[in-house]
Amino acid sequence: MSTLRWSAFIISLVLIGLGISALEGARGGLKVEDAQVGSTPVSVHRLPGQPSAPAVVVGHGIGASRQVMEGYVLSLAHAGYVVVSLDFAGHGRHSDALHGDANQQAETMITQVKDVVTYALGLPWVDGRVALLGHATGADIMIQEAADDPRIGPVIALSSLSRAATAQHPDMLLMINGVWADDQRAQSLRVLQQINPAASEGRTIG
Repeated sequence: MSTLRWSAFIISLVLIGLGISALEGARGGLKVEDAQVGSTPVSVHRLPGQPSAPAVVVGHGIGASRQVMEGYVLSLAHAGYVVVSLDFAGHGRHSDALHGDANQQAETMITQVKDVVTYALGLPWVDGRVALLGHATGADIMIQEAADDPRIGPVIALSSLSRAATAQHPDMLLMINGVWADDQRAQSLRVLQQINPAASEGRTIG
């Protein structure tokens, strides 16, 4: 192996080590517990010794897992929320496959979120309020779940192409997209413009 390749390899290892160290440091001070909601694996992150707080249920996108969402999970938990992240069927440590066509798969995932919301609201550290956060397909699932579940408060949609959001629901929706995510940004703007045709990025509408 050439000197350049060795150097790149060593730098990569150092960067991986620094990333792992930073992630472990971010877990510091948090109470982390793994559980099962039916067949769905979940992780609960919270600050111990704090008063009861709202829950945030976090869902990943297709091909990912709850570990991929840990950056958001840790930030929210350190901010005082009780964060419950899940692995959808066919992903992560979930033992079940995700069967059927796209509609059937969505129904399976929505049911999982509904069950995890029930679990989160039953935790002794949760004050009766719950928000949802999802990435990509997970964001669409969260928006669909919020449509007919009056228990849900705010919904945070990351990199979402969901067409389930309307001018009527969710009541509180935050859409976040990367600057280069042109399709997601365009769809988010269409959602905003259902409420106010003059809506633009970076504005609060409603």
